[in-house]
Amino acid sequence: MTKFIKLRSPDWRSNLSKWFYLPSGNSRLILRLLGLWLLCSFPGQVLALFKEPYLVSSWRIGMWQPELPPIPLSIQIVLAVIHCASAIQLLFGKTHKIFCLIPVLVIALWGTYEYSAFWSTYSILIFLWLIAFLFYRESVNCTRRLIQITITVCYLFSVLQKLQLEWIKGYTLNQIFGHGSNLCSYLIPLMRVIHISRPTCALIACSALVLELFLAFGFYFKTTKRTALYFGVAFHLAILFCIGEFLFSFIMYTGYLAFFEKVSIQFKGLLRLPAVQIDNYQNVPGSRMDVAHSKWETFFICIFIVLNIWMPLRFFVGSDIPFMNATLYDSNPWGFAMYKSIGDNMQVSIQYLEDRNDWREEVLRGRMRWSCSKSDLLAATRYELKQHPSARKIVTAAKFDVNGHWHVTNRCVAERYSDSVKITFNQDNSFDDNNMDPISTKINNIQIP
Repeated sequence: MTKFIKLRSPDWRSNLSKWFYLPSGNSRLILRLLGLWLLCSFPGQVLALFKEPYLVSSWRIGMWQPELPPIPLSIQIVLAVIHCASAIQLLFGKTHKIFCLIPVLVIALWGTYEYSAFWSTYSILIFLWLIAFLFYRESVNCTRRLIQITITVCYLFSVLQKLQLEWIKGYTLNQIFGHGSNLCSYLIPLMRVIHISRPTCALIACSALVLELFLAFGFYFKTTKRTALYFGVAFHLAILFCIGEFLFSFIMYTGYLAFFEKVSIQFKGLLRLPAVQIDNYQNVPGSRMDVAHSKWETFFICIFIVLNIWMPLRFFVGSDIPFMNATLYDSNPWGFAMYKSIGDNMQVSIQYLEDRNDWREEVLRGRMRWSCSKSDLLAATRYELKQHPSARKIVTAAKFDVNGHWHVTNRCVAERYSDSVKITFNQDNSFDDNNMDPISTKINNIQIP
């Protein structure tokens, strides 16, 4: 048996290497488009650093959150300039790895300080694809395969996140189509006329799950690749048309290019546009050659793949909020929980108990008004502990509706003792299937920026 493994092991490694390393294909075009999407997403990411009165880090372990010193304005300006400069270099076709490394480090720093920089799925994809291009080299490389894997992980975890009954029974889509939450304004009059019922929404929701599962794996097979492309383009056009997710849809189209070989048409030497061609990689010269790569490269590629899977997996394994009770706010950032639920009617209150045994209400300002997730409430509570050093107890609570019938109360309580502070978090849930208002009485949807 040992002899058999030793004889087969080199072939196994060689075959894996041949599968993993692909010709460059459309990599240069993808890199140019990444430069464009970096510039488009830049305003939202940099403005997230100026939220008041405190920032909320992306990295929380249980009840622990990093408390970082503020970034001086001068350094923020320098980071923003070099970030945009690198994006422009990528847009104009520069492939030097430093132009990928700089945005990776800057976005990682921004996300460490403020989770809004990582809130959107497209921000995560841009970040991951820039890391994939750190492994890029001409001819054969693993960049395209890493981009393909991130797309698979994105679709797969989107399916897993939506296995809640809220999505499967059509409550989420009913809140979108039947109540107008997150729906593009020009569609609301049409939805009043059509009136899509909840059973119909449930059918659409289950069909979307099947489609996303197909898109997760359909691009890898020659017989289904073209079908996956057509369905993927139509799927994201529908998202764009209904919800207005422009950047997300076109960034997914950019990722699709990684599944196809390059057939380009040159226009005055400025731009190369690919034509989709279904090729067997074995017919592409050099695509199946053995690739010499270092053990360090293999190590970092494995780390990339493991973290790419673990980051969204953490909401299922070891999470302190049960999966079936986790709202969209609890499943981000980096959860690929795209529109699995809609939150409305948010009410936030912060109260603190002074030494004179009288409760006082904090005047909400800035982001306090939409703090609802565990990370939000923990950050708000720690901020209040600093603002009111004499307070013996602080209660930060957020009440909001999910899909119009699921009522959630998240509560963070801090108790100050002589030598320590104890902070606890709890969540209460209740359901009311009769509380489904018509679209004519649409309530304002509160989004976390």
